[in-house]
Amino acid sequence: MKLCPYNRAREVQHFVQKNELDENGSQTGYTYDMTVEFFQPACMEELCGAWYNGRCHYASDPNNAP
Repeated sequence: MKLCPYNRAREVQHFVQKNELDENGSQTGYTYDMTVEFFQPACMEELCGAWYNGRCHYASDPNNAP
């Protein structure tokens, strides 16, 4: 099965923030981590507007479109 590299079926973002506090409870710094996962859908081939001449032309020169 071919996957579409240009479309995203779903995007999941995970955020983690850890605060650094001093002895008075005041924030002195923090670390922040973000992870993003992309899930690609199956290629729709003939049902996609970028598909012609038997292949995907999504990133091709628009002047060559049918």
